Amino acid sequence: MNLFDQITGHRQIKNFFSNALQKERLFSSYLFTGPEGIGKKKTAVAIAAMLNCESTENAPCGTCRSCLKIQEGAHVDVNIIAAEKDEILAEQADNILDAIRFAPFEGKARVFVIDNAHQLNPTSGNMLLKTLEEPPSGNYFFLITSKPDSLLSTIRSRCQEVSFSSAGILEALKEDPDFDDSYYPWLKSGGGFVEDRDALSAFTGIRRLALQFLQEMVHPGQKSGLEIEDKVDETVGNGGKEDARIFFFQMEIILRDILAVISGKENAVINRDMTPELKRLAQKITPEAVFQLNRLVRKGASGLSYGIKIQHLAPVLLAEGVKAMR
Repeated sequence: MNLFDQITGHRQIKNFFSNALQKERLFSSYLFTGPEGIGKKKTAVAIAAMLNCESTENAPCGTCRSCLKIQEGAHVDVNIIAAEKDEILAEQADNILDAIRFAPFEGKARVFVIDNAHQLNPTSGNMLLKTLEEPPSGNYFFLITSKPDSLLSTIRSRCQEVSFSSAGILEALKEDPDFDDSYYPWLKSGGGFVEDRDALSAFTGIRRLALQFLQEMVHPGQKSGLEIEDKVDETVGNGGKEDARIFFFQMEIILRDILAVISGKENAVINRDMTPELKRLAQKITPEAVFQLNRLVRKGASGLSYGIKIQHLAPVLLAEGVKAMR
């Protein structure tokens, strides 16, 4: 199966790169921007496969030796660069500069995919400036970031910027017979690839738990506080820091939706499948209280940065929220 067909949506971007290859009009350096998880890196890897594919009519075919090796992360000429200790270091940039001195080893083109390029530190970023502007023939760069404003302006100016958005996925997903309102919050949260229903179901479970947590703050006694805390431990605690981050972020989104309902702007609600519950909450809370809860949620989320586990953060946050709503 063609690797582009495995990417949900982003039809215009895929067509653009297919046409650019056919017309030999590919630039050497691209900056892919957009929310986390929306498909930037997967698209860059598919383009790397397209550049090295053995098929002349169906690139990236996904089945030739080159495409298979790239999918397995085993192709010598396709390099994924990621941060070490929250930074992309000078040593990593130096390795790139060493590699581009030579022709591609086993493929037609050498490709560097720099994930979370905003993590380039000033030294490593400046080391790559000349290379990004004029890389040797046969070398291509794809910088991936959800925070383009954090990149050095000199790096941005040397790359062709391609913007990814949820609109590029939504159009394709609406053709799915299983499409329902639960897709909207997934997309708005950067969930670009709903490759199976399990991923969406897991996300929806965390989102529903975030709603129950807020309901208990606003109207305590609906469920036992201990029961909610146990659910957080079971549903989120076992998923590690990423699931905890999603949990807190979804509470912020739900609070935003409550404000939209209070303001009479239901068409702006992201959690559309929760509209009845949001309306009930909107009747029990003022905008000022929403802002107060949002500050508490953000305070709780910041605890993750200090290594505090969700199992310890949740009880404190719930108690503070209930107290604030009295």
